[in-house]
Amino acid sequence: METNKKAIVLAVASGILLGVFVIQPITVSLHAFDSHVQGESWFSYLMDSYGQVLSFTDMKGTLLAMFYGVMAALFVMMITTKRKKKTE
Repeated sequence: METNKKAIVLAVASGILLGVFVIQPITVSLHAFDSHVQGESWFSYLMDSYGQVLSFTDMKGTLLAMFYGVMAALFVMMITTKRKKKTE
């Protein structure tokens, strides 16, 4: 089986971007909204969490999101390569 390095790099990069810029801000904002709901909208918490992500003030959270993004990308790649092997 030939390893497609471009597909691996693309999957890992997309997993990191998805984890850091989509999943982390949404989960952080939902947690903050659930903990501090006092008539405020969830959207304000979401914008605050995007500001936190883009300024990289929470490096531990950013690294954790990158880790989960890479793990998810590798898991999806593992499943797709198993499906391709079965069809061959």
